Amino acid sequence: KVFPNPGNGIFEVGLEGDDIENVNISVFNASGKAVFIDQYVNIPGVNYNLYLQDLQPGVYFMKLDTETKTYRRNLMIH
Repeated sequence: KVFPNPGNGIFEVGLEGDDIENVNISVFNASGKAVFIDQYVNIPGVNYNLYLQDLQPGVYFMKLDTETKTYRRNLMIH
Protein backbone atom coordinates (compact mmCIF):
# COMPACT_ATOMS: atom_id res chain seq x y z
CA LYS A 1 0.00 0.00 0.00
CA VAL A 2 1.06 3.56 -0.72
CA PHE A 3 -0.47 6.54 1.00
CA PRO A 4 -1.44 9.28 0.64
CA ASN A 5 -1.90 8.86 -3.07
CA PRO A 6 -2.28 11.39 -4.63
CA GLY A 7 0.09 13.30 -2.39
CA ASN A 8 2.52 16.17 -2.12
CA GLY A 9 5.56 13.97 -2.77
CA ILE A 10 5.95 12.40 0.66
CA PHE A 11 4.53 8.88 0.70
CA GLU A 12 4.51 5.93 3.06
CA VAL A 13 5.01 2.49 1.55
CA GLY A 14 3.89 -0.61 3.42
CA LEU A 15 4.16 -4.20 2.26
CA GLU A 16 1.83 -6.85 3.55
CA GLY A 17 3.17 -10.08 4.91
CA ASP A 18 5.14 -11.41 7.84
CA ASP A 19 8.55 -11.79 6.22
CA ILE A 20 11.52 -9.48 6.56
CA GLU A 21 12.71 -8.97 3.01
CA ASN A 22 15.18 -6.85 1.09
CA VAL A 23 13.32 -4.43 -1.18
CA ASN A 24 14.54 -2.57 -4.26
CA ILE A 25 12.39 0.47 -4.97
CA SER A 26 12.42 2.42 -8.23
CA VAL A 27 10.32 5.37 -9.35
CA PHE A 28 10.03 6.31 -13.02
CA ASN A 29 8.65 9.41 -14.72
CA ALA A 30 6.18 9.32 -17.61
CA SER A 31 9.07 8.95 -20.08
CA GLY A 32 10.31 5.83 -18.31
CA LYS A 33 13.40 7.49 -16.84
CA ALA A 34 14.35 6.39 -13.31
CA VAL A 35 14.06 9.41 -11.02
CA PHE A 36 14.54 7.59 -7.70
CA ILE A 37 16.24 4.30 -6.75
CA ASP A 38 16.80 2.92 -3.26
CA GLN A 39 17.06 -0.29 -1.26
CA TYR A 40 15.68 -1.01 2.17
CA VAL A 41 14.82 -3.89 4.46
CA ASN A 42 11.07 -4.36 4.84
CA ILE A 43 10.11 -5.04 8.45
CA PRO A 44 6.46 -6.07 8.92
CA GLY A 45 4.44 -3.29 10.49
CA VAL A 46 7.01 -0.59 9.68
CA ASN A 47 6.40 1.68 6.69
CA TYR A 48 9.10 3.04 4.38
CA ASN A 49 9.04 6.82 3.91
CA LEU A 50 9.43 7.82 0.28
CA TYR A 51 10.50 11.44 -0.22
CA LEU A 52 9.77 12.68 -3.74
CA GLN A 53 8.76 16.27 -2.96
CA ASP A 54 11.53 17.62 -5.25
CA LEU A 55 9.85 16.07 -8.31
CA GLN A 56 7.51 18.01 -10.54
CA PRO A 57 3.76 17.42 -10.14
CA GLY A 58 2.54 14.56 -12.30
CA VAL A 59 2.07 10.81 -12.51
CA TYR A 60 4.95 8.47 -11.70
CA PHE A 61 5.34 4.71 -11.76
CA MET A 62 6.74 2.92 -8.70
CA LYS A 63 8.19 -0.59 -8.82
CA LEU A 64 9.04 -2.59 -5.70
CA ASP A 65 11.06 -5.78 -6.10
CA THR A 66 11.26 -8.10 -3.11
CA GLU A 67 12.94 -11.47 -2.91
CA THR A 68 9.67 -13.17 -3.86
CA LYS A 69 7.38 -10.64 -5.59
CA THR A 70 7.21 -7.51 -7.70
CA TYR A 71 4.71 -4.75 -6.93
CA ARG A 72 3.77 -1.88 -9.25
CA ARG A 73 1.86 1.25 -8.34
CA ASN A 74 1.16 4.61 -9.90
CA LEU A 75 1.99 7.65 -7.78
CA MET A 76 0.46 11.06 -8.31
CA ILE A 77 2.22 14.16 -7.04
CA HIS A 78 0.15 17.34 -6.95
